[in-house]
Amino acid sequence: MIYNNYIINSDEDGLTARALLAAFAIFTVFAGLMAIIWLGAQWVQAGKMSLGELSQFLLYGVMVATNSAALSEVWGDIQRAAGAMERILELLKSQPGIVSAQNPVAIPLAKPQAISLQNVFFNYPSRPEQHALHNFTLDITAGETVALVGPSGAGKSTVFQLLLRFYAMQQGKICINGVDIAQADTTQLRQHIAIVHQETSIFATSVLENIRFGKLDASDEEVRMAAKAAAADEFIQHLPERVMILF
Repeated sequence: MIYNNYIINSDEDGLTARALLAAFAIFTVFAGLMAIIWLGAQWVQAGKMSLGELSQFLLYGVMVATNSAALSEVWGDIQRAAGAMERILELLKSQPGIVSAQNPVAIPLAKPQAISLQNVFFNYPSRPEQHALHNFTLDITAGETVALVGPSGAGKSTVFQLLLRFYAMQQGKICINGVDIAQADTTQLRQHIAIVHQETSIFATSVLENIRFGKLDASDEEVRMAAKAAAADEFIQHLPERVMILF
């Protein structure tokens, strides 16, 4: 939340700076044109300048004003890009708060797998006084299907975030096939878990690459089996452009 607030405040500061720069550029441009008209009118009356020369200066002034306004917009874009790059570099330099154990324990590859949450206490860093989970215990045996149901804020998403080790618990333990996830390799742990979102995203590419997005190193046979498991192979066969040749 602190980082999100930082992004919001930075964006607001950038918009303010850009607005001030545009206002300064417009004021300078119009002030310059008014100065040319005022001085030119005096010189024409004094006979120091002809109307043709004044018209030329006005034309030059309009050209300079137009290009100056364009330069101010470009400069604003450069500043905005520099601010975005600074935030990206900060993200690249940031270190994860959750790291794997120095000597991780391998999670058994037996399928299906058993999951156990034992006396879990957890509160988010932004709300240290409010428990998202309070003494939560859940045992899911191998092969069992379990649905977490409850109102918004009951802790359903929190359970999955802790299971994926996006956060560290204050108390308690989560085990997969008897292995404490705090002692497991984080990469291997997350390879054991699949998430299907409520709203799917379809990319502007082939069906093969869309299915393979969840596992980039999946073979063609694995993609075929995934499509059959999702009951999608039949309608893929009837796609007009045959974008998935292996079917």
